[in-house]
Amino acid sequence: MSAVLLGAALAWVTSYYFELKKQKKFELTTSYSMMFKVISITDEIIQLRNLVDESIVDATLAGVDGPIWAKLSNLVGFSESIESITAEELTLIATTKDSNLLMDVRQLEAGHRILKQVLSEIFELRLKIEGLQLDRSIRGKVASFAATPEQQAQIAPYLIGLQELSAHLEGLLPRISDHAKKTASRLGPFLKASYRFDHFVILDFPEKKAGETDEPGSN
Repeated sequence: MSAVLLGAALAWVTSYYFELKKQKKFELTTSYSMMFKVISITDEIIQLRNLVDESIVDATLAGVDGPIWAKLSNLVGFSESIESITAEELTLIATTKDSNLLMDVRQLEAGHRILKQVLSEIFELRLKIEGLQLDRSIRGKVASFAATPEQQAQIAPYLIGLQELSAHLEGLLPRISDHAKKTASRLGPFLKASYRFDHFVILDFPEKKAGETDEPGSN
């Protein structure tokens, strides 16, 4: 009888041990998956902010005096979409009952989506203006357009939209960028501590000096 009980106990311990290993592997794999997505989203937000900042500086030096939409360079090299963070991945945070971090990660995705949408609409309206038959002159890198009274009425809705989007972008960009860096910096240590990983990705963002662009670091 004792031998049967011992065998059953050993079988249960072995099964429990492998279940624990399986769960630990799932937690680590899922955590890395979420972290890599957060890194991709944060990196693109930072690159977008750098692009806007550099465009404004370059355009101002070239003699462009106007709102943000008139100074932006075209977007090149950005992905059409980044894979969404899944409910399964978010559950890792939800299980710890840290509702603030859970909300921060969801807001990170939303901020990235809104930011790209605003920029996309700005470029779309600019293309519509450029597609009209307006008189234009080029001086260096600066293109100027002249419109008749009839054409001014035609482009007025586009200009109003561009002004509103520029103001929106000016307020959104630093807020979304700062939120992204804060969230990405916190997520790695949080997952490492919560699930007791021996090693995990930790991001840090050194303080930016004048004239420098943001570049994330990791350890």
